[in-house]
Amino acid sequence: MATGADYINRPFTEAIDFFNQKLPLPTNGWQDVYGQQHDHAFMLAGANKTAILEGFANAIQNAIENGETLADFRKQFDSIVQKHGWDYKGSRNWRSRLIYETNVRQAYNAGREAQMSDPAFQKQFPYAEYRHSGAENFRPQHKAWDRLLLLANDPWWHVHSPSNGYGCKCKKFPRSRRWARKNGITEPNAAPVDEFKEYLDKRTGEVKQIPQGIDPGF
Repeated sequence: MATGADYINRPFTEAIDFFNQKLPLPTNGWQDVYGQQHDHAFMLAGANKTAILEGFANAIQNAIENGETLADFRKQFDSIVQKHGWDYKGSRNWRSRLIYETNVRQAYNAGREAQMSDPAFQKQFPYAEYRHSGAENFRPQHKAWDRLLLLANDPWWHVHSPSNGYGCKCKKFPRSRRWARKNGITEPNAAPVDEFKEYLDKRTGEVKQIPQGIDPGF
């Protein structure tokens, strides 16, 4: 069972700040918020009342700041659902895990991205490595990116820094030149050339080109 410790070694300012600047946004479905809008809006598919979102936002904030586990979150999940009579889709265990893991992991990843984008940090760690989670039920494209080493400022990361979909547990690690030499690496890899798939944005009717391996909205 996953716990908060899987994503948060200790609370850190960047992850907390990322989540705290989000504003609750009532929606009718996951497609109502897309792409970078997720960086500034806290939403749950089918949660169309601000009070429900505020309750869950507080619960996620506690998890990020205090390293609370999925079991801790589920207690709050049950309380919020009972208080507001939220008729959510899916089983209780599946839905609570999805909410907890997606939001905690994304805040952690955003915090790490903020740290790794600092020029002083990149001077010490000029490379970044994509690591697949090792999950048995994996996305083939994510598996293909495993151990890909690129410059930390390579534009490829703008689109492909994990997480890259719901349930994606891939990670991005900063790497130093010393680490590269120790592992027999003299040059970083070339960024892979993406293949694209079409995705119909039902909000606008626009057909978007999404890189293979990236879920729509990530």
